[in-house]
Amino acid sequence: MRNNIFIISFIILFIFLNGCAPILKKFVRKRRRTQSAPLYLKPREYPSLSNKELYNEYFVYIRGWMQELIQALKDKISRKKIIASCKGVIENLTYLKSFFHTQPHQLKKIDFYIKEYTQIQESFEKGNVSSALWEKFIYRAEKLQRDFEKDFRYSKVSG
Repeated sequence: MRNNIFIISFIILFIFLNGCAPILKKFVRKRRRTQSAPLYLKPREYPSLSNKELYNEYFVYIRGWMQELIQALKDKISRKKIIASCKGVIENLTYLKSFFHTQPHQLKKIDFYIKEYTQIQESFEKGNVSSALWEKFIYRAEKLQRDFEKDFRYSKVSG
């Protein structure tokens, strides 16, 4: 009998110390969350650009990415920045290819530039680049930029 009183008092003490949180949690209503209406954006109409304007935009983008690559190489900033710059050049060169469907010699030149920048990108993706190779890449990137600006300025391509 004494043993039963001890067990019952222990159970009551245990309930008071733990509280009734699990029981309350089970029987208390949860608040409903209000759902906001979905947001719909109205598409905006932009004026279409002429081929000359589009070509000049891609040309400027490519030059910008090339300059950023050269600056990153000179400052030895980080491999990620160099790789991102190479990807930017390659992406915009592929967009520029769409303007030269009737000129296979220009397509070959663009493919050459894409191949060169892909090689630079892959070299930095592989890992450590020595200081001698670093200088070689700086020279190569500067030469590629000069040649690109000479070969693909709009006045030369259109006329």
